[in-house]
Amino acid sequence: KDIISQTTEQYQRVNCIPEHRRCCLHLPLWFLWASTTLVSLSCWTDCLRCCQLDEFSPSPIMRKRGAFCLLLLPVLMTQAVYGQRKKGPKPNTLARKSDFRDTVCFIDVVFILDSSESSKIVLFDNQKAFVDSLSERLFQLTPGRSLKYDIKLAALQFSSSIQIDPPLSSWKDLRTFKQRVKSLSLIGQGTFSYYAISNATKLLKREGRKDGVKVALLMTDGIDHPKSPDVQSISEDARISGISFITVGLSTVVNEAKLRLISGDSSSEPVLLLSDPTLVDKIQERLVGI
Repeated sequence: KDIISQTTEQYQRVNCIPEHRRCCLHLPLWFLWASTTLVSLSCWTDCLRCCQLDEFSPSPIMRKRGAFCLLLLPVLMTQAVYGQRKKGPKPNTLARKSDFRDTVCFIDVVFILDSSESSKIVLFDNQKAFVDSLSERLFQLTPGRSLKYDIKLAALQFSSSIQIDPPLSSWKDLRTFKQRVKSLSLIGQGTFSYYAISNATKLLKREGRKDGVKVALLMTDGIDHPKSPDVQSISEDARISGISFITVGLSTVVNEAKLRLISGDSSSEPVLLLSDPTLVDKIQERLVGI
């Protein structure tokens, strides 16, 4: 400051410097202020331009200080700009949440109908009517965390043999699915739920979408043919692989222990029954919770 003051007074006494050119004498001070705020860069430019005029010749001291400032300017400006970048806008968490909501939730459901002799014609027709009602409800679900549900349905009927109609791979639309289910005919032989579970598991693994929700809804009385293999291990393996089983009893005369063994439900969980008028609502609640 002392040097600048002395230099200023000297030039004012000898040369009577005009007012609009005195800013050049304060060149170092202007430089420090401009480098920290980046607001007076235009004034800094004017000062440099002013120093280049023939009408004003700075002293050797001023020339040295000006040269030093010119060398230091790129460094300080780089630091200032870098500091501004570090203070840039924070990541938009709302945009990330929006991206998450825009995802699609894939749901693959296989309806397993008991087509054995124990289901008889009336119970078999009741099963098909239930599939019709529940499939309609599934497409009325309102997405929660996902923007859209992408649902595919398949039907499998079992007895001593298995019939898959339609499979997931031939999914077209809900209307076509309902028509295919309505056209199913009773097989009418022994009950082999083991083969129903194994074939439904293979179907979901083979044709189900990756990272999607996979559900097998089994309707049966739980009373198998004596030669039917045990269902415990195959049911556990299916659940471990990510397949959720929901079991529905055909009537009040059911083997509840076997139905829980397949679904993995606890003994305190009530067994769902086909005759329950609120069955569609209860299954919808379970599907939302999966």
